Parts: sequence; structure tokens; C-alpha cells
Amino acid sequence: MDNVGNSYNFRTITEQLTTSGSMTKEQLLNLKNQGYEALINLLPNNNRHAVPEERVLVEAQQIKYIHIPVDWTAPTEENYAAFVVAAQDTKDWKNPYSLRRELARKRFLFCLCN
Repeated sequence: MDNVGNSYNFRTITEQLTTSGSMTKEQLLNLKNQGYEALINLLPNNNRHAVPEERVLVEAQQIKYIHIPVDWTAPTEENYAAFVVAAQDTKDWKNPYSLRRELARKRFLFCLCN
């Protein structure tokens, strides 16, 4: 069950981008072993399915962690804009949601249900 491919609603978009619903701590701890270099998390920390200390678990593997907490009852244009920047691998160093292509070859995107 620690394989990311077993996460809820797992989907491969491209070789470089996969998505799913919520993940377990074990799956998060196995990201690096599966070649991931960046994780984009849209799940708010206060969601009951959020993994405690997720950022620490991911960054300890030297994986770029981007958290864009989206309230799915009221998503904002800012949420969307931050996601677009993260997903496009921009090289804008001033944006905290940016990913440099050199650091984020294989990305994983998840939220509660995908």
C-alpha cells in the first residue's frame, strides 16, 4: 500500500505528472523512491485526511513541496493562479509556488478526491 500508485483515484497524466486523492503517510514517505521531485498539495491542513507534518516528510526526501490549500466550497482566483504557476514550472524565483524545471521533473498533484 505504500506505492503512490495505490493512492485514492490515482491517475497518470503524463510521464512527468500524476495525480490522486488523499495519500497515506507511507505513500508520502515513498515519493522519492518512485522518482518524484515535486509535490503539489491542494488539501487544507485542517482536513481530517491531511497527514500531520506532511511538509516535513516530503522535504526530508529533498522533494519540492508546494501547498496551495483550497477550500473546495469556495475556491478563489488566487488558488487557481497559484496552481497555474506551480503546474507550469515557471522560473520565477520570487513566487513561492514556482517550480524550476531542473528541480521538478516528475511531479505529483493531490487533493482529497482528485
